[in-house]
Amino acid sequence: MPVVQLSPSPSPDETTLAARRIWTSTSIVPLFITPVRPAILPQMFLSLLSSLRPKQWIKNGFVFAALVFDGQLTNFPALLHTGLGFVLFCLASSSIYLINDIRDLEEDRRHPTKRNRPLPSGRLPIPMAWWNSVRV
Repeated sequence: MPVVQLSPSPSPDETTLAARRIWTSTSIVPLFITPVRPAILPQMFLSLLSSLRPKQWIKNGFVFAALVFDGQLTNFPALLHTGLGFVLFCLASSSIYLINDIRDLEEDRRHPTKRNRPLPSGRLPIPMAWWNSVRV
């Protein structure tokens, strides 16, 4: 019986490697496909939280002004609906912040202070940001 020798798989050329880098950096790849070391997860979570910009959520608190000026601050159903509106505004604005950060990624990498943000610095993977902007 003849022995068949298999040649080693050819090494990918630079075009293939560049296409693979572009695909993984710009496409929406679910997190279960992207391998992540468990030790990095807390750091990625903090980077994601930072990218959601919770300091900006204070502005969304103005939805409670309607309750204050209407004298309905003690009305529990109205307070519950307004609180839900506050949470939805926070989620929507955070989603837009993530999409904007992805869109401006190259400019932010060249900016002296914005390059330290989680996405331009690489602490937050682009697929994770895409996935969370859609999920949020």
